[in-house]
Amino acid sequence: MSTATMRVVVVGDCPVFREGVTQLIGTDPDLHLVAVASSVEVLDSGLRGVDVVRAVRR
Repeated sequence: MSTATMRVVVVGDCPVFREGVTQLIGTDPDLHLVAVASSVEVLDSGLRGVDVVRAVRR
């Protein structure tokens, strides 16, 4: 079993999809939710693309 934590960004226009995936991620100790957004534009307005990559790599 791996000890590394995978960082995840959830982006989707369907709120039910986002919520479901977010809940699934929350059940796995090897996954860390970095951000959730309804679109890349919304995600990008809060974080620059480079910032997202940095957050996922941490």
